[in-house]
Amino acid sequence: MIDLILKLIDRCVQLAKQREAQNRSIYSDFIEPLMRDFQSVHDNYISSFSKYREAVISSENPTELIETLLEEINHDSLYSIDGRSRLRSFKLLDEVLDIKSDKDINSLIDAICYYLDSAILERYGMETYRISNARRFGLKLRIQQELSHKNLDIKETKKLILKILDQSVDAIQKDYEQVISKFQKAKIKLLRPK
Repeated sequence: MIDLILKLIDRCVQLAKQREAQNRSIYSDFIEPLMRDFQSVHDNYISSFSKYREAVISSENPTELIETLLEEINHDSLYSIDGRSRLRSFKLLDEVLDIKSDKDINSLIDAICYYLDSAILERYGMETYRISNARRFGLKLRIQQELSHKNLDIKETKKLILKILDQSVDAIQKDYEQVISKFQKAKIKLLRPK
């Protein structure tokens, strides 16, 4: 009887160690690369929006400013799609890794998808739909909408575009904060010894 209890305890310890090893593997093979890619995409957004801000400040011609800025946004969107695509591909991996039922990991993945796809469009009352780069698309759309029926001088144009840029960066930072919060919860859950 004692031997049976000792075997049962030993088996429970083995299962706990196996689960801990599996959690560490999920963290290192899935969560860490996901967050590395996410951080890279976020850094790219912040860098791009900072570059747009500097371009606005240094411009002297409102028409040229708008055209140049919209071209720059298109260029950055085109040349940064790889990072966003990698992030979206992680949504498919949760099925392969059988982690669909893990609330914290799914919450993290959902926060990243929200960060990428719909956040900027929802904030400005636009219909939410999946597009390649909602952040830059939303910025471009807002600039075009805000300036389309206004005849502003360069100072007013700059002020309006800087306001739009700052609001966009503020939204990005808030959504980034949500992703980081979800990441910390998933990390603690996966790496906390039981």
